[in-house]
Amino acid sequence: MKKNIALVLMLVCLLGLVGCKADSKSSVESFVVMEVTENNLLVSKIAEDGKAIETLRYSVPNWFNPNTEIKEGYKITIKYNGIVPETDPMQFTEIIYMEYWDKETGLSTVVIAD
Repeated sequence: MKKNIALVLMLVCLLGLVGCKADSKSSVESFVVMEVTENNLLVSKIAEDGKAIETLRYSVPNWFNPNTEIKEGYKITIKYNGIVPETDPMQFTEIIYMEYWDKETGLSTVVIAD
């Protein structure tokens, strides 16, 4: 009986650890900026051919404003927790950071969550 209880407890702990590990996967992806406002950016995923996939649009906060001017057509990288609810446009549940790399100056601007 004690062996069965211990086995069940170990199985529950193992399943709990696997579940937590799956939730902790983050993703880093590149996006094209489609629209810019003071508070938000509308971005689209980039296809293999380098063009925006307009059906995969995401609304993200414009953390770059006012220090870095982001314009339509710029490419940014977003690291997020891997969870995207189905909304239109889609939104990430948690953004870890966003990055814009300026090809002209060679400088990178990274903004992180407070």
